[in-house]
Amino acid sequence: MRSSIAWIILLIPLLSLAQRRNAHWLLGDGVHLEFIPGVPPILHVPTGLVTSEGQSVISDLQGDLLFIAGHDSVYNALGHCMPNGQGPFTMEPFGDVTQGSLIIPLPGSPERYVVVHIHGTTFEDWPKATYSVVDMSLDGGLGDVVPGSRWTFTDSLTEKLTGTPHSNGSDYWVLLHEWDTDEFQAFLVDGTGLDTVPVTSHAGSPHDRIFILPDQNNNFQGQMKFWVSGGRIALSTSDGGAQPAPSIVQLCDFDDITGQVGYRMTFPGHSRSYGIEFSGDGSKLYVSGIDSVEHYLDQYDLGLDDTTAIQNSRDRVYSYQYPGDPNIDWPGAMVLAPDGRIYLTHHFSSTHWMGVIDHPDSNGVACGLLWNALDISPGVLIHSFCNQIKHYHDSPFAASVRPITPRPGLNLWPNPIDAYAWLDGVAERGALQVRWRDAAGRVVRDEQVYGNGFGVLLAVGQLSEGVYAVELLHNGDRLGVVRAVVRR
Repeated sequence: MRSSIAWIILLIPLLSLAQRRNAHWLLGDGVHLEFIPGVPPILHVPTGLVTSEGQSVISDLQGDLLFIAGHDSVYNALGHCMPNGQGPFTMEPFGDVTQGSLIIPLPGSPERYVVVHIHGTTFEDWPKATYSVVDMSLDGGLGDVVPGSRWTFTDSLTEKLTGTPHSNGSDYWVLLHEWDTDEFQAFLVDGTGLDTVPVTSHAGSPHDRIFILPDQNNNFQGQMKFWVSGGRIALSTSDGGAQPAPSIVQLCDFDDITGQVGYRMTFPGHSRSYGIEFSGDGSKLYVSGIDSVEHYLDQYDLGLDDTTAIQNSRDRVYSYQYPGDPNIDWPGAMVLAPDGRIYLTHHFSSTHWMGVIDHPDSNGVACGLLWNALDISPGVLIHSFCNQIKHYHDSPFAASVRPITPRPGLNLWPNPIDAYAWLDGVAERGALQVRWRDAAGRVVRDEQVYGNGFGVLLAVGQLSEGVYAVELLHNGDRLGVVRAVVRR
Protein backbone atom coordinates (compact mmCIF):
# COMPACT_ATOMS: atom_id res chain seq x y z
CA MET A 1 0.00 0.00 0.00
CA ARG A 2 1.33 3.46 -0.83
CA SER A 3 1.98 6.01 1.87
CA SER A 4 -0.72 8.41 3.02
CA ILE A 5 -1.56 11.12 0.50
CA ALA A 6 -3.82 14.15 0.47
CA TRP A 7 -6.58 12.60 -1.62
CA ILE A 8 -7.71 9.26 -2.95
CA ILE A 9 -6.80 9.04 -6.63
CA LEU A 10 -9.49 7.49 -8.77
CA LEU A 11 -8.99 5.67 -12.05
CA ILE A 12 -12.38 6.16 -13.72
CA PRO A 13 -13.66 6.93 -17.22
CA LEU A 14 -13.91 10.50 -18.46
CA LEU A 15 -16.91 12.25 -16.94
CA SER A 16 -19.02 14.87 -18.68
CA LEU A 17 -20.21 17.11 -15.88
CA ALA A 18 -20.57 20.86 -15.65
CA GLN A 19 -17.03 22.20 -15.38
CA ARG A 20 -14.70 24.94 -16.52
CA ARG A 21 -12.46 25.18 -19.55
CA ASN A 22 -9.44 24.32 -17.38
CA ALA A 23 -10.97 21.04 -16.18
CA HIS A 24 -8.18 18.92 -17.70
CA TRP A 25 -4.41 18.94 -17.34
CA LEU A 26 -1.98 16.98 -19.52
CA LEU A 27 1.62 17.09 -18.32
CA GLY A 28 4.84 15.14 -18.11
CA ASP A 29 5.02 11.57 -19.33
CA GLY A 30 1.35 10.89 -20.07
CA VAL A 31 -0.08 12.31 -16.82
CA HIS A 32 -3.76 13.25 -17.25
CA LEU A 33 -5.59 14.96 -14.36
CA GLU A 34 -9.21 16.09 -14.29
CA PHE A 35 -10.79 18.53 -11.84
CA ILE A 36 -14.50 18.26 -11.05
CA PRO A 37 -16.10 20.41 -8.32
CA GLY A 38 -16.68 18.55 -5.08
CA VAL A 39 -14.56 15.46 -5.79
CA PRO A 40 -10.85 14.71 -5.51
CA PRO A 41 -8.64 15.19 -8.60
CA ILE A 42 -9.11 12.29 -10.99
CA LEU A 43 -6.04 10.57 -12.38
CA HIS A 44 -6.90 9.00 -15.72
CA VAL A 45 -5.19 6.07 -17.35
CA PRO A 46 -1.96 7.49 -18.87
CA THR A 47 -2.33 8.70 -22.45
CA GLY A 48 1.19 7.77 -23.53
CA LEU A 49 1.54 11.32 -24.85
CA VAL A 50 4.85 12.81 -23.70
CA THR A 51 4.32 16.56 -23.78
CA SER A 52 7.50 17.74 -22.04
CA GLU A 53 7.03 21.12 -20.28
CA GLY A 54 4.82 24.13 -20.89
CA GLN A 55 2.05 22.45 -22.88
CA SER A 56 -1.47 23.89 -22.92
CA VAL A 57 -4.87 22.17 -22.73
CA ILE A 58 -8.43 23.40 -23.12
CA SER A 59 -11.83 21.84 -22.39
CA ASP A 60 -15.34 22.73 -23.57
CA LEU A 61 -18.00 24.27 -21.34
CA GLN A 62 -19.16 20.83 -20.20
CA GLY A 63 -15.63 19.97 -19.01
CA ASP A 64 -14.78 17.54 -21.82
CA LEU A 65 -11.23 17.66 -23.15
CA LEU A 66 -10.98 19.39 -26.54
CA PHE A 67 -7.30 19.36 -27.53
CA ILE A 68 -3.69 19.69 -26.40
CA ALA A 69 -0.97 22.04 -27.66
CA GLY A 70 2.29 20.20 -27.04
CA HIS A 71 5.76 21.56 -27.64
CA ASP A 72 6.08 19.79 -30.98
CA SER A 73 2.57 19.25 -32.37
CA VAL A 74 -1.15 19.83 -31.73
CA TYR A 75 -3.11 16.79 -30.51
CA ASN A 76 -6.82 15.98 -30.38
CA ALA A 77 -8.67 14.64 -27.34
CA LEU A 78 -7.69 11.08 -28.26
CA GLY A 79 -4.02 11.98 -28.00
CA HIS A 80 -3.50 11.75 -31.77
CA CYS A 81 -1.69 14.42 -33.75
CA MET A 82 -4.18 16.52 -35.74
CA PRO A 83 -3.91 16.02 -39.55
CA ASN A 84 -2.33 19.47 -40.00
CA GLY A 85 -0.97 19.67 -36.47
CA GLN A 86 2.40 18.08 -37.08
CA GLY A 87 5.25 20.19 -35.71
CA PRO A 88 7.85 20.96 -34.85
CA PHE A 89 6.29 24.09 -33.42
CA THR A 90 9.54 24.75 -31.60
CA MET A 91 13.13 24.94 -32.82
CA GLU A 92 14.63 22.92 -29.98
CA PRO A 93 14.56 19.11 -30.22
CA PHE A 94 13.32 18.61 -26.67
CA GLY A 95 10.83 21.47 -26.61
CA ASP A 96 11.86 22.51 -23.12
CA VAL A 97 10.15 25.88 -22.94
CA THR A 98 8.86 27.06 -19.56
CA GLN A 99 5.53 28.31 -20.89
CA GLY A 100 5.76 26.87 -24.37
CA SER A 101 2.16 27.15 -25.58
CA LEU A 102 -1.19 28.76 -24.76
CA ILE A 103 -4.73 28.21 -26.09
CA ILE A 104 -7.21 31.10 -26.31
CA PRO A 105 -10.86 30.90 -27.46
CA LEU A 106 -11.39 33.01 -30.60
CA PRO A 107 -14.05 35.60 -29.65
CA GLY A 108 -17.29 35.20 -31.62
CA SER A 109 -16.27 31.83 -33.13
CA PRO A 110 -17.28 29.02 -30.74
CA GLU A 111 -15.48 26.32 -32.76
CA ARG A 112 -12.18 28.17 -33.21
CA TYR A 113 -9.17 28.68 -30.94
CA VAL A 114 -5.93 30.63 -31.27
CA VAL A 115 -2.84 28.59 -30.31
CA VAL A 116 0.40 30.43 -29.48
CA HIS A 117 3.76 28.63 -29.31
CA ILE A 118 7.14 29.91 -28.17
CA HIS A 119 10.02 28.37 -30.07
CA GLY A 120 12.57 26.53 -27.99
CA THR A 121 15.68 28.45 -27.04
CA THR A 122 19.31 27.68 -27.55
CA PHE A 123 22.24 29.72 -26.38
CA GLU A 124 22.89 31.00 -29.90
CA ASP A 125 19.32 31.61 -31.06
CA TRP A 126 16.72 34.29 -30.38
CA PRO A 127 13.42 32.51 -29.59
CA LYS A 128 10.34 33.37 -31.64
CA ALA A 129 6.57 33.01 -31.23
CA THR A 130 4.05 31.64 -33.71
CA TYR A 131 0.30 31.38 -33.69
CA SER A 132 -2.13 29.14 -35.53
CA VAL A 133 -5.89 28.55 -35.49
CA VAL A 134 -7.58 25.28 -34.51
CA ASP A 135 -11.12 24.64 -35.81
CA MET A 136 -12.97 22.00 -33.78
CA SER A 137 -15.54 21.43 -36.55
CA LEU A 138 -12.83 19.80 -38.71
CA ASP A 139 -11.81 16.12 -38.81
CA GLY A 140 -15.22 14.86 -37.74
CA GLY A 141 -15.34 17.08 -34.66
CA LEU A 142 -11.89 16.11 -33.35
CA GLY A 143 -10.41 19.38 -34.64
CA ASP A 144 -7.56 20.38 -36.93
CA VAL A 145 -5.15 23.25 -37.50
CA VAL A 146 -6.58 25.50 -40.21
CA PRO A 147 -4.22 25.27 -43.22
CA GLY A 148 -2.26 28.48 -43.80
CA SER A 149 -3.15 29.92 -40.38
CA ARG A 150 0.32 29.58 -38.86
CA TRP A 151 2.36 32.79 -38.56
CA THR A 152 5.53 33.91 -36.79
CA PHE A 153 4.61 37.23 -35.21
CA THR A 154 7.42 38.24 -32.82
CA ASP A 155 10.91 37.18 -31.74
CA SER A 156 13.74 37.87 -29.25
CA LEU A 157 11.68 36.39 -26.41
CA THR A 158 12.13 34.79 -23.03
CA GLU A 159 10.21 31.59 -22.24
CA LYS A 160 7.33 33.52 -20.61
CA LEU A 161 3.84 33.21 -22.15
CA THR A 162 0.56 33.89 -20.35
CA GLY A 163 -2.85 35.44 -20.96
CA THR A 164 -5.90 37.04 -19.37
CA PRO A 165 -9.37 38.25 -20.40
CA HIS A 166 -9.87 41.78 -21.75
CA SER A 167 -12.14 43.98 -19.65
CA ASN A 168 -14.63 44.31 -22.55
CA GLY A 169 -16.07 40.87 -21.74
CA SER A 170 -15.17 39.35 -25.10
CA ASP A 171 -11.50 39.64 -26.09
CA TYR A 172 -8.25 38.37 -24.54
CA TRP A 173 -4.68 39.50 -24.01
CA VAL A 174 -1.60 37.35 -24.66
CA LEU A 175 1.48 38.57 -22.79
CA LEU A 176 5.14 37.88 -23.66
CA HIS A 177 8.45 39.28 -22.41
CA GLU A 178 11.39 40.25 -24.61
CA TRP A 179 14.84 38.86 -23.88
CA ASP A 180 17.72 41.23 -23.06
CA THR A 181 15.33 44.12 -22.34
CA ASP A 182 12.59 45.19 -19.91
CA GLU A 183 9.91 45.09 -22.63
CA PHE A 184 6.53 43.42 -22.18
CA GLN A 185 4.54 42.68 -25.35
CA ALA A 186 0.74 42.42 -25.03
CA PHE A 187 -1.14 41.07 -28.07
CA LEU A 188 -4.90 41.49 -28.45
CA VAL A 189 -6.98 38.48 -29.49
CA ASP A 190 -10.37 39.59 -30.86
CA GLY A 191 -12.86 38.27 -33.39
CA THR A 192 -10.40 38.76 -36.25
CA GLY A 193 -7.66 36.70 -34.58
CA LEU A 194 -4.39 37.73 -32.96
CA ASP A 195 -3.30 41.31 -33.66
CA THR A 196 0.40 40.98 -34.50
CA VAL A 197 1.13 44.60 -33.53
CA PRO A 198 1.80 44.52 -29.77
CA VAL A 199 1.13 46.99 -27.01
CA THR A 200 4.63 47.44 -25.60
CA SER A 201 5.57 48.48 -22.06
CA HIS A 202 8.91 48.96 -20.35
CA ALA A 203 8.69 47.92 -16.71
CA GLY A 204 10.88 46.22 -14.15
CA SER A 205 14.37 44.82 -14.68
CA PRO A 206 15.85 43.85 -18.06
CA HIS A 207 16.04 40.09 -18.59
CA ASP A 208 19.69 40.37 -19.55
CA ARG A 209 21.38 37.96 -21.92
CA ILE A 210 24.87 37.88 -20.42
CA PHE A 211 27.52 35.47 -21.67
CA ILE A 212 29.49 34.20 -18.68
CA LEU A 213 29.45 30.41 -18.77
CA PRO A 214 27.98 28.23 -21.51
CA ASP A 215 25.59 26.46 -19.12
CA GLN A 216 23.96 29.60 -17.73
CA ASN A 217 20.42 30.36 -18.83
CA ASN A 218 20.69 34.12 -18.60
CA ASN A 219 17.17 35.06 -17.52
CA PHE A 220 15.14 33.46 -20.30
CA GLN A 221 13.59 30.73 -18.12
CA GLY A 222 10.98 31.08 -15.37
CA GLN A 223 7.23 31.57 -15.08
CA MET A 224 5.06 34.67 -15.55
CA LYS A 225 1.55 34.61 -14.04
CA PHE A 226 -1.57 36.74 -13.88
CA TRP A 227 -3.61 36.57 -10.75
CA VAL A 228 -7.23 35.47 -11.16
CA SER A 229 -8.66 38.97 -11.60
CA GLY A 230 -5.99 39.79 -14.20
CA GLY A 231 -4.82 43.11 -12.77
CA ARG A 232 -1.40 41.99 -11.56
CA ILE A 233 1.52 40.01 -12.98
CA ALA A 234 4.26 38.16 -11.11
CA LEU A 235 7.37 36.84 -12.84
CA SER A 236 10.58 35.04 -11.96
CA THR A 237 13.80 34.08 -13.72
CA SER A 238 15.92 30.99 -13.19
CA ASP A 239 19.55 31.36 -14.17
CA GLY A 240 20.93 27.90 -14.78
CA GLY A 241 24.38 26.47 -14.32
CA ALA A 242 26.17 24.35 -11.79
CA GLN A 243 25.63 26.85 -8.96
CA PRO A 244 22.63 28.99 -7.94
CA ALA A 245 22.61 32.47 -9.48
CA PRO A 246 20.57 35.62 -8.67
CA SER A 247 17.00 35.79 -9.96
CA ILE A 248 14.63 38.54 -11.00
CA VAL A 249 11.40 38.21 -8.99
CA GLN A 250 9.00 41.12 -9.50
CA LEU A 251 5.37 42.21 -9.30
CA CYS A 252 3.75 44.41 -11.94
CA ASP A 253 0.35 45.94 -12.64
CA PHE A 254 -1.61 45.22 -15.82
CA ASP A 255 -4.27 47.40 -17.42
CA ASP A 256 -6.70 44.98 -19.06
CA ILE A 257 -8.22 47.82 -21.12
CA THR A 258 -5.04 49.17 -22.74
CA GLY A 259 -2.66 46.21 -22.33
CA GLN A 260 -0.07 48.39 -20.56
CA VAL A 261 2.22 46.96 -17.85
CA GLY A 262 3.54 49.03 -14.93
CA TYR A 263 6.25 48.13 -12.42
CA ARG A 264 5.13 47.69 -8.80
CA MET A 265 7.89 46.07 -6.70
CA THR A 266 10.86 43.67 -6.46
CA PHE A 267 11.35 40.70 -4.16
CA PRO A 268 15.11 40.68 -3.51
CA GLY A 269 17.39 37.89 -2.37
CA HIS A 270 16.17 35.04 -4.60
CA SER A 271 18.14 32.65 -6.78
CA ARG A 272 17.20 29.99 -9.34
CA SER A 273 13.54 31.01 -8.98
CA TYR A 274 11.79 29.03 -11.70
CA GLY A 275 8.27 28.85 -10.25
CA ILE A 276 5.87 31.59 -9.15
CA GLU A 277 2.13 31.68 -8.43
CA PHE A 278 -0.65 33.69 -6.76
CA SER A 279 -3.07 32.16 -4.29
CA GLY A 280 -6.73 32.03 -5.35
CA ASP A 281 -7.76 35.23 -3.55
CA GLY A 282 -4.60 37.06 -4.67
CA SER A 283 -3.44 37.71 -1.11
CA LYS A 284 -0.35 35.48 -1.25
CA LEU A 285 2.53 35.04 -3.66
CA TYR A 286 4.69 31.90 -3.74
CA VAL A 287 8.26 31.82 -5.11
CA SER A 288 10.46 28.72 -5.49
CA GLY A 289 14.24 28.69 -5.65
CA ILE A 290 17.65 27.30 -4.71
CA ASP A 291 20.27 29.05 -2.62
CA SER A 292 23.76 27.86 -1.69
CA VAL A 293 22.41 25.60 1.07
CA GLU A 294 18.83 24.55 0.42
CA HIS A 295 15.90 24.23 -1.92
CA TYR A 296 13.09 26.50 -0.79
CA LEU A 297 9.57 27.81 -1.29
CA ASP A 298 8.72 31.25 0.10
CA GLN A 299 5.39 32.97 0.71
CA TYR A 300 4.70 36.73 0.63
CA ASP A 301 1.65 38.52 2.04
CA LEU A 302 0.43 40.87 -0.71
CA GLY A 303 -2.35 42.22 1.49
CA LEU A 304 0.00 44.37 3.57
CA ASP A 305 0.13 48.15 3.34
CA ASP A 306 3.39 48.94 1.57
CA THR A 307 6.28 47.50 -0.42
CA THR A 308 8.63 47.18 2.54
CA ALA A 309 6.03 45.36 4.63
CA ILE A 310 5.35 42.93 1.80
CA GLN A 311 9.06 42.24 1.31
CA ASN A 312 9.50 41.69 5.06
CA SER A 313 6.58 39.23 5.13
CA ARG A 314 8.75 36.62 3.39
CA ASP A 315 8.02 33.29 5.08
CA ARG A 316 9.82 30.05 4.15
CA VAL A 317 7.14 27.37 3.95
CA TYR A 318 9.44 24.69 2.53
CA SER A 319 13.18 24.09 2.82
CA TYR A 320 15.41 21.13 2.13
CA GLN A 321 19.17 21.08 2.66
CA TYR A 322 20.26 19.21 -0.44
CA PRO A 323 23.08 16.74 0.23
CA GLY A 324 24.45 16.66 -3.33
CA ASP A 325 23.52 18.17 -6.68
CA PRO A 326 21.33 21.26 -6.06
CA ASN A 327 19.64 20.81 -9.45
CA ILE A 328 17.89 17.54 -8.51
CA ASP A 329 14.37 17.46 -7.07
CA TRP A 330 13.88 21.12 -6.24
CA PRO A 331 10.59 23.08 -6.16
CA GLY A 332 9.83 23.89 -9.79
CA ALA A 333 6.76 25.13 -11.64
CA MET A 334 3.57 26.00 -9.76
CA VAL A 335 -0.02 26.12 -11.02
CA LEU A 336 -3.20 27.26 -9.25
CA ALA A 337 -5.81 24.56 -9.91
CA PRO A 338 -9.60 24.82 -10.14
CA ASP A 339 -9.87 23.17 -6.70
CA GLY A 340 -8.11 26.16 -5.10
CA ARG A 341 -4.86 24.34 -4.40
CA ILE A 342 -1.46 25.12 -5.90
CA TYR A 343 0.24 22.12 -7.51
CA LEU A 344 4.03 21.99 -7.49
CA THR A 345 6.42 19.99 -9.65
CA HIS A 346 9.67 18.40 -8.52
CA HIS A 347 12.12 19.98 -10.96
CA PHE A 348 14.63 17.72 -12.76
CA SER A 349 13.38 14.64 -10.95
CA SER A 350 11.72 11.61 -12.55
CA THR A 351 9.38 11.36 -9.57
CA HIS A 352 5.85 9.97 -9.39
CA TRP A 353 4.81 12.65 -6.91
CA MET A 354 3.48 16.21 -7.09
CA GLY A 355 3.70 18.68 -4.24
CA VAL A 356 0.54 20.52 -3.18
CA ILE A 357 -0.13 23.72 -1.23
CA ASP A 358 -3.44 22.75 0.32
CA HIS A 359 -4.59 26.16 1.64
CA PRO A 360 -2.60 28.76 -0.34
CA ASP A 361 -4.64 31.72 0.98
CA SER A 362 -3.49 30.94 4.56
CA ASN A 363 -0.47 32.49 6.27
CA GLY A 364 2.86 30.71 6.61
CA VAL A 365 2.93 26.98 7.28
CA ALA A 366 -0.86 27.05 7.70
CA CYS A 367 -0.86 26.92 3.90
CA GLY A 368 -0.41 23.17 4.39
CA LEU A 369 2.32 22.42 1.88
CA LEU A 370 2.96 18.71 1.36
CA TRP A 371 6.02 17.85 -0.71
CA ASN A 372 4.82 14.38 -1.75
CA ALA A 373 1.05 14.84 -1.87
CA LEU A 374 -0.25 13.44 -5.13
CA ASP A 375 0.93 10.10 -6.50
CA ILE A 376 0.60 10.22 -10.30
CA SER A 377 2.05 6.73 -10.94
CA PRO A 378 2.78 5.33 -13.42
CA GLY A 379 3.21 8.75 -15.01
CA VAL A 380 6.32 10.86 -14.45
CA LEU A 381 6.42 14.64 -14.13
CA ILE A 382 10.05 15.53 -14.91
CA HIS A 383 9.60 19.35 -14.59
CA SER A 384 6.40 19.68 -16.58
CA PHE A 385 3.20 21.60 -15.90
CA CYS A 386 0.12 22.79 -17.77
CA ASN A 387 -0.02 26.40 -19.05
CA GLN A 388 -3.56 27.80 -19.09
CA ILE A 389 -5.46 31.06 -18.74
CA LYS A 390 -6.89 31.12 -15.22
CA HIS A 391 -10.42 32.05 -16.28
CA TYR A 392 -12.37 32.66 -19.45
CA HIS A 393 -15.26 34.95 -20.34
CA ASP A 394 -17.61 31.98 -20.64
CA SER A 395 -16.34 30.05 -17.60
CA PRO A 396 -15.24 31.99 -14.50
CA PHE A 397 -12.60 30.65 -12.15
CA ALA A 398 -13.56 30.39 -8.46
CA ALA A 399 -10.48 28.74 -7.02
CA SER A 400 -10.94 29.90 -3.44
CA VAL A 401 -14.37 28.24 -3.10
CA ARG A 402 -13.65 24.60 -2.20
CA PRO A 403 -14.00 22.16 0.69
CA ILE A 404 -11.28 22.18 3.33
CA THR A 405 -9.42 18.89 3.65
CA PRO A 406 -7.39 17.79 6.67
CA ARG A 407 -3.62 17.68 6.40
CA PRO A 408 -2.42 14.09 5.86
CA GLY A 409 -0.22 12.21 8.27
CA LEU A 410 3.46 11.36 8.08
CA ASN A 411 4.88 10.35 4.73
CA LEU A 412 8.46 9.19 4.12
CA TRP A 413 10.08 9.69 0.74
CA PRO A 414 12.00 8.08 -0.84
CA ASN A 415 11.20 4.73 0.69
CA PRO A 416 13.26 2.48 0.44
CA ILE A 417 16.02 4.80 1.65
CA ASP A 418 19.65 4.82 0.54
CA ALA A 419 21.23 7.80 2.33
CA TYR A 420 18.61 10.55 2.94
CA ALA A 421 14.83 10.75 3.22
CA TRP A 422 12.27 13.47 3.77
CA LEU A 423 9.66 12.95 6.50
CA ASP A 424 6.68 14.96 5.29
CA GLY A 425 3.58 16.06 7.18
CA VAL A 426 5.42 17.24 10.32
CA ALA A 427 3.55 20.28 11.60
CA GLU A 428 5.79 20.96 14.61
CA ARG A 429 8.55 23.57 14.73
CA GLY A 430 11.68 23.33 16.87
CA ALA A 431 13.52 20.43 18.52
CA LEU A 432 12.16 16.96 17.76
CA GLN A 433 13.34 13.44 18.45
CA VAL A 434 13.53 10.64 15.90
CA ARG A 435 13.74 7.09 17.23
CA TRP A 436 14.59 4.15 14.97
CA ARG A 437 13.45 0.63 15.98
CA ASP A 438 14.50 -2.50 14.16
CA ALA A 439 12.23 -5.42 13.20
CA ALA A 440 12.55 -6.83 16.73
CA GLY A 441 11.40 -3.55 18.31
CA ARG A 442 14.83 -2.62 19.69
CA VAL A 443 15.88 1.05 19.66
CA VAL A 444 18.93 1.19 17.37
CA ARG A 445 19.19 4.92 16.98
CA ASP A 446 17.99 8.08 18.77
CA GLU A 447 18.65 11.50 17.26
CA GLN A 448 17.66 15.12 17.69
CA VAL A 449 16.32 16.88 14.60
CA TYR A 450 14.79 20.26 13.87
CA GLY A 451 11.24 20.62 12.58
CA ASN A 452 10.40 23.72 10.53
CA GLY A 453 6.65 23.19 10.43
CA PHE A 454 6.35 20.97 7.39
CA GLY A 455 8.99 18.24 7.45
CA VAL A 456 12.26 16.78 8.68
CA LEU A 457 15.35 15.64 6.79
CA LEU A 458 16.56 12.21 7.92
CA ALA A 459 20.02 10.75 7.31
CA VAL A 460 20.29 6.96 7.39
CA GLY A 461 23.98 7.03 8.24
CA GLN A 462 25.42 3.63 9.26
CA LEU A 463 22.12 1.83 9.70
CA SER A 464 22.12 -1.65 8.24
CA GLU A 465 19.76 -2.67 5.48
CA GLY A 466 16.39 -3.77 6.80
CA VAL A 467 12.93 -2.71 7.94
CA TYR A 468 12.53 -0.08 10.67
CA ALA A 469 9.82 1.75 12.56
CA VAL A 470 10.63 5.48 12.62
CA GLU A 471 9.00 7.28 15.56
CA LEU A 472 8.73 11.05 15.76
CA LEU A 473 8.50 12.56 19.27
CA HIS A 474 8.09 16.06 20.70
CA ASN A 475 8.71 16.59 24.43
CA GLY A 476 8.33 12.86 24.94
CA ASP A 477 4.96 12.64 23.15
CA ARG A 478 4.84 10.47 20.07
CA LEU A 479 3.57 12.41 17.05
CA GLY A 480 3.51 9.42 14.76
CA VAL A 481 5.33 6.45 13.37
CA VAL A 482 6.13 5.41 9.81
CA ARG A 483 7.61 2.24 8.34
CA ALA A 484 10.99 2.65 6.62
CA VAL A 485 13.06 0.31 4.50
CA VAL A 486 16.83 0.89 4.28
CA ARG A 487 18.23 -0.54 1.07
CA ARG A 488 21.49 0.18 -0.72
